[in-house]
Amino acid sequence: QTDQPNGQPRRCLDTTRAKERFGFEAQVGFEEGMKRTIAWYRENAA
Repeated sequence: QTDQPNGQPRRCLDTTRAKERFGFEAQVGFEEGMKRTIAWYRENAA
């Protein structure tokens, strides 16, 4: 059926509050961050 939504809609993350409230600003891009996270998980998963 095409009259119902199909899957999760895309969402954007607004980091404005994080920067305003405690000075957080990402130093690593999303793709690189995912690569590092996956590598860490593979090395540390039991």
